[in-house]
Amino acid sequence: MREQLDNWLSHLHAVENVSPHTIRAYGSDVLKFINQVEAHAGRDLSPDFITLRHIRRYLGSLNKYDSFNRPSPVSRKTKSRTLSSLKAFFRYLVDQGVLEGSPAESIDGPRMEIILPDSPSVNEVFATLEAEELPQEDEIEHLRNNALLEVLYGSGLRISEAISLNLQSLDLKRGWLSVMGKGSKQRFVPIGVKEKGALQAWIDVRSEWVTSESGEALFLGKRGKRLNVRDAYEVVRRRMTAAGISRGNHPHALRHAFATHMMENGADLLTIKELLGHSSLSTTQVYTHVTRDHLKEVYSRHPRAAAHDESKD
Repeated sequence: MREQLDNWLSHLHAVENVSPHTIRAYGSDVLKFINQVEAHAGRDLSPDFITLRHIRRYLGSLNKYDSFNRPSPVSRKTKSRTLSSLKAFFRYLVDQGVLEGSPAESIDGPRMEIILPDSPSVNEVFATLEAEELPQEDEIEHLRNNALLEVLYGSGLRISEAISLNLQSLDLKRGWLSVMGKGSKQRFVPIGVKEKGALQAWIDVRSEWVTSESGEALFLGKRGKRLNVRDAYEVVRRRMTAAGISRGNHPHALRHAFATHMMENGADLLTIKELLGHSSLSTTQVYTHVTRDHLKEVYSRHPRAAAHDESKD
């Protein structure tokens, strides 16, 4: 099965343009499964040997031991991801004519607990975006950082999407941003007034850092190369920490804040789904739980709500 696994991973890279991170995760999940079932069988196995029972037994073992046979229960999220990887692998084998049907298709994943995003408040985000120049920043770096932060919050981009932007991704005149999301899916996101101003200010000085290696990258590092993920994370961490945010001081918190604040101001789920580039509405629905807390907090200020609470005492 290892040969089929290698073929599948190559297919994901060359044909479906799946991200390297996702390919590594898929490969790791499926290889662990192959190693365990072949260890129990005492020999190499072909895909048509695998049954529903093998997969159920393997998923059950994840609640007990790790690959070194040490007690190590895994999270439901990990178990769910493993099942998704196995389903995708066996679907590929069916598509390739290796199997007539997938032994994993009928298995339902574990119920996932809802983990609410740790999202900064509007005031905390504004303090981050409007911060004065930090000691570590010079004027050009400050303008680049302003633009990066505005894009992360103003348009709700993933950090990988933001640093992948090129100059031609921007249409400042019309106020649109062309974003290449997961699975090479393109979407168009509006640019707000503050975001537009920050981007224009950065573009006006970007040439100061341009080198032969800059290409069309929008966000550059001081050496002229495209800004990398590690440095972008550090930009956000420093700014949010300076604004007094000790928890959730990472780029994805700004994306969560974008979605949460949009919902709190009346945006519907379908609109937020399109803006965030989610493939499924269920991914976006986590924000309904966030805003329920907001609605309760607002409602608690209502005079009759307070009276109702008092009547229970």
